[in-house]
Amino acid sequence: MTLEDYKDKLNNCDKKWVLLKCKGCGLEYITPISCGLRTCPKCAKKQSDELFFNIWNVVKRLRETKIYKLRHITLTYGNKGSLWLDLRESKKAFRKLWHNYLEKKGAGALVCVEIGDKNRSVHLHVLYFGMFIFWKQLSEEWKKVTGGRWEIDVRLVKGKKGIREVTKYISKGIYRENKDLENMFEIEEALKGMRRIMTYGIFYDYKLPEPVFTCPVCGCEHWEYVRRYTLNIDINKETIRDILYRFKTFQKENARASPDKQTVNLKQD
Repeated sequence: MTLEDYKDKLNNCDKKWVLLKCKGCGLEYITPISCGLRTCPKCAKKQSDELFFNIWNVVKRLRETKIYKLRHITLTYGNKGSLWLDLRESKKAFRKLWHNYLEKKGAGALVCVEIGDKNRSVHLHVLYFGMFIFWKQLSEEWKKVTGGRWEIDVRLVKGKKGIREVTKYISKGIYRENKDLENMFEIEEALKGMRRIMTYGIFYDYKLPEPVFTCPVCGCEHWEYVRRYTLNIDINKETIRDILYRFKTFQKENARASPDKQTVNLKQD
């Protein structure tokens, strides 16, 4: 992907729409086409929200005890020159840390990667369920696997607010405070082929579900592509919301009706 391709994808995110038909009941729905870029503000926010709700559904089933509690661990890896290499080496370092110190019976960890706003320093944010952690021992172990003196932080997690504090790092540090497209493109390329979320122990066993679009009428998860639309550039957000509301309402009331009469100011590609 070139820089021009990247700019085009970023600028056209959610500006094209696809019409899908449920294979179960035949109802048709219109949905925006996202670019899927890791550095896209819209897509990163969606991923962060989906991750939050998925994790919360797992965490609320955990039973904390006097020994086993949920904690937020922050591990600073730093910037050693190559973002591509730093991202991958930080993941390897945590894998060693998990096996050397954090791995215990009944324990689990979910790891999110953060890229710093200014110097692109790499940080790992870990949602850890397990026994008490000795700060000094954890610091020494992290130093061994990274080969440097990097900062760490450990604090207890309470409720949904604590979960959100961890998942927000999926989108933080990519586009906030950073409007340099060339720099964002470099980050996008460094993230290519790499998962920003890692799971260990009981979190790995749960296997966070992939998002599935389910028909709200019949519950079917299978869809048939009908056609694609592009929004006219003179339509404002309020008009778009009104069009979509009228379109969806019409489709629910008239399952087999043609969408052409309701797609005002929409033109087919």
